[in-house]
Amino acid sequence: MSCRLACELSDQIAAIVPVVGTQNIEICQPGQWVFVILFHGTADQHAPYYGGFGPKALTTLNHTPVEDTIAFWVRQDDGPGEPITESYGQIVHDSHTPRQQNAEVEKRYIPLI
Repeated sequence: MSCRLACELSDQIAAIVPVVGTQNIEICQPGQWVFVILFHGTADQHAPYYGGFGPKALTTLNHTPVEDTIAFWVRQDDGPGEPITESYGQIVHDSHTPRQQNAEVEKRYIPLI
C-alpha cells in the first residue's frame, strides 16, 4: 500500500517505509522523489524475499522480489546502482544515495543462514 501511495501521491508524501511489502503495481510514475527504506526478512514464508508465492502465504498475491522494488526506486530517485553496505550484527543495511536530491533508498534485512 505504501508503494502505491508513493506512486500516486509523491507530491504529498516525502517518504515510505514498507515492512514486508514490495511494489506490486504495474504502472508507477511518481512526479517527485520519495525517500524509501524497506524492511524484509530473507526467510519470510508469507511474502518471499525473492518473490513469488510463499508456502505460508495468506493471499494468492504473486509477490515482486525485494530487489526489483529497490531497483525501481533507485532508478526513480536517480541513485547509484551499487549500494553502500554496512552490517550491524546479523542485520545488513544497503543504502543508495541519490546524486542530486535527498531521497535515499535503503534496504535492511537479515540474510539467510
